[in-house]
Amino acid sequence: MGLLMDNNESSVFKSLSYVQEQAKNLDAMFASFKMDVKVIDYKYNDFAILLKLKLGPSVNTRAVRRLRADIELHMANPVDFLDDPSGHGITVAVKNIKRPHVALKDIIQSSEFQETKSKVSVAAGLDLFGGRFVLDLASLPNLLVAGVTGSGKSVFLHDIILSILYKARPDEVKILLFDMKGIEFPLLNGIPHMLRDTIVDTETGLAVLKWLQNEKDSRLFQMKKVKAENIDEYNRDAKEPLPRIVLIIDEFMEYVRQKTEEIDYFDEFNAILEDLVKGSKETGIHMVLATQRPSNDVITPTIDSLVPCRASFVVVDKRESQIALNRTGAERLLGEGDMIFTRNRSDGGIHAQAAYVTEQEINKVVAFLSKESGLFGSEPIV
Repeated sequence: MGLLMDNNESSVFKSLSYVQEQAKNLDAMFASFKMDVKVIDYKYNDFAILLKLKLGPSVNTRAVRRLRADIELHMANPVDFLDDPSGHGITVAVKNIKRPHVALKDIIQSSEFQETKSKVSVAAGLDLFGGRFVLDLASLPNLLVAGVTGSGKSVFLHDIILSILYKARPDEVKILLFDMKGIEFPLLNGIPHMLRDTIVDTETGLAVLKWLQNEKDSRLFQMKKVKAENIDEYNRDAKEPLPRIVLIIDEFMEYVRQKTEEIDYFDEFNAILEDLVKGSKETGIHMVLATQRPSNDVITPTIDSLVPCRASFVVVDKRESQIALNRTGAERLLGEGDMIFTRNRSDGGIHAQAAYVTEQEINKVVAFLSKESGLFGSEPIV
């Protein structure tokens, strides 16, 4: 744990007097509009003040939502709305523009992360209520991540990787990384969890995906022989347990759109990705696909339907938000780790602040694991 940094930041949002002042401002605003709405409760943390409203008989939630611009003006901060499941109330979430960082260390050390049994658990960050937000790739089992430059998307991908490094031995989880720009993931080359160095070109990427497709088919064949329905059942009795494999493709749009005079990679890449997602849960091969610009010509209908789990950071407009989340809202996120996570198309979503990890921390973890790699041995792709 000493390789990761502590979080010593705080914000004015933790001040009770400030929270009470915000509640009074909101009450005064509704009174000025002659609306029968009162703040009846509040909760607060570094990232948001949650003001629970009681609506009078003549007021519905749509009337409150229509006043978003006025509420933001009175709160001097952006707001979101959380509906009460009963349909009779609504909570105004006043979001902190000057949010402190969430240290990855805080989430990894939390009981929520430590007590998860899954070796592919992710210390994702804090939710809007201030609770630890932990994901399990095994239950997802694939994830699509969207967000423009500076949104926090790349940091979140490193959250996923470091969470696995802290949770699993190299014989339990293997990692494959694709990074066409060659900027983010080559830092991790040499750690024992990696099946091979970061893939930075299309031709190698296609060959590795074909290997992974064969690995998936081989696993399904082995499981069928012993009548195991999934990787967990197979590993319980296996002499040589199969490791889970996590494939992370940063800017997968760059791979599928590559063309040469001889080959258009779009069809081949998508055919393999679509085949891989179909057997993820059973075989323990999980994909995280990341893109700056979610678009219909890259996220095919098959990928769209088979990868319902989404993590979206701020995107350019409502159209991209609709593609990424099947709803609007991502275009209003604040950047720097502000995110919405949904498990499926009908999910209302979890609003969260992604954990922050620095390049210095990554380098320390890589140096430590590279030094200790002799303890684990290596298992490169051949």
